Amino acid sequence: ILCSDVRDRLFGPNEFSRRDLGVLNIMRGRDNGVPDYNTVRSSFRLSRHKTWMEINPDLMEKDPDLMDALKAAYGEDVDNIDLYIGGMLESKDGPGELFSVIIMEQFQRLRTSDRFWFENVDNGIFTAEEIADLRKVKLWDVIVNATDVPPDAIQKNAFYWGSELAYIYACVFLGFVPLICGGAGYGVIKLQNKRRRQLRMKQEEEWLHANHRRLVKVRFWSGSKSLHSDRKGEKLRSVSFKIWRHYKPLKNHRYQTGVQRAVKGL
Repeated sequence: ILCSDVRDRLFGPNEFSRRDLGVLNIMRGRDNGVPDYNTVRSSFRLSRHKTWMEINPDLMEKDPDLMDALKAAYGEDVDNIDLYIGGMLESKDGPGELFSVIIMEQFQRLRTSDRFWFENVDNGIFTAEEIADLRKVKLWDVIVNATDVPPDAIQKNAFYWGSELAYIYACVFLGFVPLICGGAGYGVIKLQNKRRRQLRMKQEEEWLHANHRRLVKVRFWSGSKSLHSDRKGEKLRSVSFKIWRHYKPLKNHRYQTGVQRAVKGL
């Protein structure tokens, strides 16, 4: 990733105030005579690209300004692209097709050229049977043979401890955890919906959709009842006093005038 740290503040000699890693890679390729992008692809038995869209269609569709900038620098001929630029354009989630082949071949060449590599039969150090035995060596063998650790003091698989069945069962259980949680959540939702359906709103017998702050009239009738009505005379509330033998009205300072009139009416 060519971030600003390697493009604007790259470490190195002090002959320049700023260095750009991308520019340095392009100039190194040209100074050392590295062929162009398509020529290198052909040398690794890869197909040559004829258009810019063939290099990375997703990138070109997502960022058309990038393709316009590349065309302005290299023209319409894809054979003019530098190796570094073309290889970087192929990158998606990792190295592109060309860079993957180059990296793989480089590691294979390093391994083959190492005369002390145990699989290198040309050095004459190990026979084919010995090389087959070396492939079976594990970390347990290295620790026991190179240290004073007793063979029974460490498990055969140095990276694993315990029974495999326990881990298998644990993985299976963890796989069912989302299903169990989902089923429990679904059950709770169904139960809540069932309880909501069972709830029924019931209106109080003595209170009929009236605002308690609204001015009302209070009348005492026979039968030990009081009737509260609004200014229009509509019934708001009725209270039974059968269970009470005495009652006393209280004054409210906020509505003192209205309360006094009601008290005088008593």
